Amino acid sequence: QVEKSQQRAVMILESKNIPFIAIDITDPGQEDAKHYMNENAKPKGHNRVPMTPQIFNEAEYCGDFDDLDMANETDSLGEFLKLTEEEKKGIKTGITGILPEDRAKAK
Repeated sequence: QVEKSQQRAVMILESKNIPFIAIDITDPGQEDAKHYMNENAKPKGHNRVPMTPQIFNEAEYCGDFDDLDMANETDSLGEFLKLTEEEKKGIKTGITGILPEDRAKAK
């Protein structure tokens, strides 16, 4: 489940053209990042520690994967990620209902 959530988080951010850095807290060189996440992220339910992926904008905690996924579904990624108005303009939005061959006709 964790791996699927991590893959979907990456897919969401890449598809929206939102730059990010993924940090693998299981890497022995990332002990500080793991400690920071455990101190600043909020665990859900019966978990004592937050489950990855956890989303931060620099040092500011945004939420967990479920929060990211909901923000994506409700078109509120900019707010969830605490982006500036200028950064929000860079979020890529998709065009639905147009097949690739139809795009050539639309030009």
